[in-house]
Amino acid sequence: MSANVKASINGQKEYEGYAYFFKGTQYMKYDWAADGMVAGYPASISAWNFPGAFANGVDAGVKGNNGKTYFFRGNQYIRYDWAADAPDPGYPKSLSVWNFPGAFASGVDAAVEGQGKYKGKLYFFKGSQYLRYDLAKDAVDPGYPQPITAWNLPAAYNSGVDSALNGQGEYAGKLYFFKGGEYVRYDWATDKADQPSKSISAWGLGSATPGGKIPGGKIPGGGKTDEDGNRRLASGSWNSDARLAYQGGQIMHFKVTNVNILGTTITIRSNLGGKKSILIPPLMTVDIRFDCFGGEPMGWTFNVSTDSDAFIVTWELYSSWIPGDAPNR
Repeated sequence: MSANVKASINGQKEYEGYAYFFKGTQYMKYDWAADGMVAGYPASISAWNFPGAFANGVDAGVKGNNGKTYFFRGNQYIRYDWAADAPDPGYPKSLSVWNFPGAFASGVDAAVEGQGKYKGKLYFFKGSQYLRYDLAKDAVDPGYPQPITAWNLPAAYNSGVDSALNGQGEYAGKLYFFKGGEYVRYDWATDKADQPSKSISAWGLGSATPGGKIPGGKIPGGGKTDEDGNRRLASGSWNSDARLAYQGGQIMHFKVTNVNILGTTITIRSNLGGKKSILIPPLMTVDIRFDCFGGEPMGWTFNVSTDSDAFIVTWELYSSWIPGDAPNR
């Protein structure tokens, strides 16, 4: 089974909140808050300015300290600096400096940072084995490699994984393993998978095509709906005035939650649906709906404002049309 995702990492610094999926010479960008792939991808890996053979693709990536990410390809690695938005000078370097044991010295299949009680550890996977690396000691922990069976994953994953990625936002504390056309979710707190294996199409990922392209798909958030069956298009938080712009459907439905202990008044002005103002009591959720008859998709803009001194809300936006749907004329 060939890999549909070769490597995956989370962004840092100004790219915090985004995940990046790599396959051959292309990559895709995922927005954790919007729960979906960012429009305009796949894009060429050349945007990362990787040196040497890394320009043709990477095998794995993992977050290090101080805003660095390490990318691996064969028996070499490079270090990427998120503040500079570029690889550090002097790379690639030999993987031998990591002192990986056995088969790991020739390369790794996947890598991920530990979470919770495992924070400060890095995990590297190759075939049916994995090893644990201690960042503070800058060394592999004693007693490794060990079999992947220790992770309590579905049987198909025990022979190896293609990639691993930590969840963020509402998915914090979860770890996602990718293998072929499927993925499984792992819970760091319980030390085991907490969902059955599922198709990676839920992420907007699909089968690889000639040339290494990773086709896009529907927003994964499309699996979450409101009471009328509209699918989630985006989510986030506001503590000041804001402006949003989306391609959406005839119905656009905000669920806004006041997370403050004081009441707040919110006003949303839309280019297509007029103006709506509402008082939100402390720790309560309100519905704000806009609708406009016409062909889907349609271009919506929303200007959000408040006259409250304390304005801290979270929001979800549901729509009758989301990117990935066919036009509805």
